[in-house]
Amino acid sequence: MATIPNGLKKYFWEVDFKTLNPKKYWYYIIERILEYGDIKALRWLFRFYPDKNIKQTVKNTRLLSSRSINFWVNYFNLDKRRVSCLRKNYRKIWKH
Repeated sequence: MATIPNGLKKYFWEVDFKTLNPKKYWYYIIERILEYGDIKALRWLFRFYPDKNIKQTVKNTRLLSSRSINFWVNYFNLDKRRVSCLRKNYRKIWKH
C-alpha cells in the first residue's frame, strides 16, 4: 500500500495518519494539502496524484478558502463558472 510521507502528518490532525490510504482518500488528502500544504507537501502531491484528480478536487471542493481556491483556479487556468465554491448560489449560503 502506498503511504503518505511522515512529514505531511501535521495536515491530517483529526485522523489516524497510519491508516490514511492515499488511494482511497485522495480527494480529502488533495483538499488538505491544497489548503494547508507547504512547498514540500505540494511537490509530493503533484508527483503522487495526476493533474486530473487535483483539478477535479479544485472544481468540486467546498472547503478551500477563497484565497486558496482563487489561486488554484488561476494556476490551472480553470473556468471560474465551473468551480463549485465560486458559484454565486454557493457564496450566498455562507453570507449569513
